[in-house]
Amino acid sequence: MSARSQIGQAVYRNHEVSEVYMQRVEQGVSPVESVFDLDAEDLKTQFVASFLANGRALERDAYRSAFGASIDTDFGALLERLRVGGLVEDDGARIGLTEIGKLVYDRVLLCFYPERVRGWLDNRTASPGTLRRQQLITGH
Repeated sequence: MSARSQIGQAVYRNHEVSEVYMQRVEQGVSPVESVFDLDAEDLKTQFVASFLANGRALERDAYRSAFGASIDTDFGALLERLRVGGLVEDDGARIGLTEIGKLVYDRVLLCFYPERVRGWLDNRTASPGTLRRQQLITGH
């Protein structure tokens, strides 16, 4: 019911209330409640997450090929904070999660989200303690 799908550069999310979802399906109406258009920042986040969330190292050359820019240009300061914090390892060619980073991979990936998305998530789901922890991690 709360599924989301991506087609091209848009994400479609179904209605999250089961009664509304079922009513729409039974009436032959789309259960899609919202559509989010992905911008360049979103696509970069997805790219990074597609590697790190799956336990794979991110090749710097693959990022450059996909976006025409160095990952250091886009995320250099963040990568350094995560490296110093012991959450990522970087051999110059590949970036991967450390064993500790793998334990908190969802929080590490959240750091790569665009500011507007983190704000939206904070407003939707965060308790004051959660927001404070995320500010410590991201520096925002």
